[in-house]
Amino acid sequence: PEIREVLSTGKTLVIRDAAQHPLLEVVRQAGPARGVSSLAIVPILHDQGPMGVLFLRARSRVRLEEHELSLVSTVANATAIALRNARILQSLRDETEQSATARVEAERRVQLFQRYADFFESAADGMIVIDREGRVLFANPRGREIIGLSEAELLGARFVRFLDAREHERGRRLLRGFRDGVYPRGVDFLLDRRDKEPTIVSVSFSSVLHEDNAVLFTFRDVTQERRTAIELKQTKEFLECVIDSSVDGIVSANLRGTVLLFNRAAARIFGYAPQDVIGKVRV
Repeated sequence: PEIREVLSTGKTLVIRDAAQHPLLEVVRQAGPARGVSSLAIVPILHDQGPMGVLFLRARSRVRLEEHELSLVSTVANATAIALRNARILQSLRDETEQSATARVEAERRVQLFQRYADFFESAADGMIVIDREGRVLFANPRGREIIGLSEAELLGARFVRFLDAREHERGRRLLRGFRDGVYPRGVDFLLDRRDKEPTIVSVSFSSVLHEDNAVLFTFRDVTQERRTAIELKQTKEFLECVIDSSVDGIVSANLRGTVLLFNRAAARIFGYAPQDVIGKVRV
């Protein structure tokens, strides 16, 4: 209790008779004080408050004079300076250790990723690393070629900058999803190319370097494939319309005999609805 009193008030406490002082009542209830009759506690003061105390004990009752208390206060102040300097020194040592550890870790990571540098540079797919805010941190040559921007134009640029205007809101939703750990794969995006028509790319996102909050996305140009798929679909729909409008009944089946095509003329001739035949009936 006497130490708590000094730490809370920040003032020197002198007790001439430990056996009678009310502050030590709790201590006396636990048992008689062993060989301590008088005591003095001087706070070790720092700018932010007491850092500790100097505790003086006497076996017999004594009276501390002003010059003695002044001497003890001087020692306490010197101790406070020494403790403060020790803390600062320890803090500097900790920071130095952390810096050394961080440097070693950085060097280790550089060596670890160095082996993949050639892979990124020569990859057939575009590779770009962005932070969680959407700023570009890295782009490989193929990625810069697909997007149509130089390395200087890409680094630090926002992810949505090279998206088609119709994709901007979708790009912002993606960035919000990264914060929730959502990383889509195999999604198509329209890129805004200054030198040609918008390019369609298939993109996959993944989280890398978690401590750096970085996101990697790989992409490839699928413009021709998507246009071919659209043309094939249009051709298929056209042929289906031609077959369906034919005046002759046309029926097609696979090698197991299951009906795959049953036009309107066939439905009129045989009396079955196409939806009841296609995929359900054998020839």
